Amino acid sequence: MYASQAMASETAAVAAVSAQPRPASDAERNPTIRAARRFQWESAVSSTWFAADTAVFITEDGVIVRVPMGGGDEQVAHHDDLFVAAHGDGRLVAIAGSDGSIIALNAYGESRELGRLDKNRWVSALAVGAFGVASAVGRNVAVHGFDGCSCSLTTRSPVGAAAFSPDGSTLALSTRDELVVWHPETDDCRILPTPAGHAISLDYSPDGRFIAECLYEPGVGVRSVEGEADASLLLKGPAAQVRSVSWSPQGDILLTSGARQLMVWPIVRLNSGLSSLPRFLAPYSELVTAVAYHPSDPIAAVGYADGLVLLVRLTDGAEIVLKRGGAGAISGITWSRRGDGLAIGAKDGQARLFAIDLC
Repeated sequence: MYASQAMASETAAVAAVSAQPRPASDAERNPTIRAARRFQWESAVSSTWFAADTAVFITEDGVIVRVPMGGGDEQVAHHDDLFVAAHGDGRLVAIAGSDGSIIALNAYGESRELGRLDKNRWVSALAVGAFGVASAVGRNVAVHGFDGCSCSLTTRSPVGAAAFSPDGSTLALSTRDELVVWHPETDDCRILPTPAGHAISLDYSPDGRFIAECLYEPGVGVRSVEGEADASLLLKGPAAQVRSVSWSPQGDILLTSGARQLMVWPIVRLNSGLSSLPRFLAPYSELVTAVAYHPSDPIAAVGYADGLVLLVRLTDGAEIVLKRGGAGAISGITWSRRGDGLAIGAKDGQARLFAIDLC
């Protein structure tokens, strides 16, 4: 079943954004901004991550900046060519440099080289799991273990995206015409067809049941990877390429960017496969460029192409403005593992770090 009705409401009138949330019921919690810090760098912020309670901002010119929630900031590395950045379980950030190094960076700014590739090889995908970091160069995939062990796999076509399952035991790899599900410890491999097309990124649901595939064409593929049964669903509707998705903690709701509103997709498993019809929240005149589901509460952080950032309560659509528009597109939004910190980066080099309480 395909959810293709999505953008019927895309032509509806654009709602004004409210700076105040509507009243919450006793079962809902309102976010309170405890502290806010702002930063400005010369280059665009390409991605934002958290390593424990430390925000990590990575710019397009290869600067990596650590910003602890408690205060201060530190530039810990600079690469002339920073190929890829990825995060895993919320404790580590991995980077691949132009010198071929695969490095894991922890919350204290300590870096550890896990492996080294041939210099100036283009790393097309990077993923962090519980046991190590995986890198892909063309058809060649290597897992660099934290224990010093390594293993490798060669796929039938170049790898464009990679992601570890939440428990770190499985590595999903997207190639031109298939999805490879590989267990590095046992070397078991499943090859699944990808009728939706080649993915630019992969994202496991927190429970490991589903994989979301952001596609080159506007849309997201969702695939069930539990058990032997293979069920897939194509979520159509975004007007632009989807660069950001985020799962609910239970793995039953997927948020997607790429439309002029937040698209909220409940993922339902039926006997015949998967099904979903979207909800539309926080409509605006600009496209959504980044989304992040709160680690425990039904609250989404939503960034737009003009720099606007909202907190949206998914139960009723209430909104709080964190950052007003009129600036560079939001390129990254990330919650801390406990959900009390929110890091935001933009294409104009601006960044924000919020300390947020839910009460």
